[in-house]
Amino acid sequence: MMLEVEAALLDKLCEGIRAAVPGVWLGYTSFGWVGYHPTFPFHAFDRSSGDAFFPQVYWSDRGVSWSSGRAEAMQMLEAARLQAPVWIVQSNDDTPQGASPATADLNAFFDLTPPYSSLWEFPSSAS
Repeated sequence: MMLEVEAALLDKLCEGIRAAVPGVWLGYTSFGWVGYHPTFPFHAFDRSSGDAFFPQVYWSDRGVSWSSGRAEAMQMLEAARLQAPVWIVQSNDDTPQGASPATADLNAFFDLTPPYSSLWEFPSSAS
């Protein structure tokens, strides 16, 4: 029942924004691995503010490579059947081995993702 109330409030909020600013573009961001968060109202966000979804996929936090983290996130997104275009927000912090990500890995990530995908942070020059 609570999720239905929250979804209705989200719908009302987004309808109000769209009415106040015609043509506004609304996207949303949240967890990158949607399958691990079954109670989050992804479908309500997708319906109300689904001009784009920017899932946050931080490979170093999970101790996985960028490619396996991205692949797992995309599998979960496909299974969830969300409709918004997906532009992944990727971390660029240290790899699970403690090193900065290689330029080749970052380029490979961008080669596989849509043009509005992005990096969340750059490694410190002190590291």
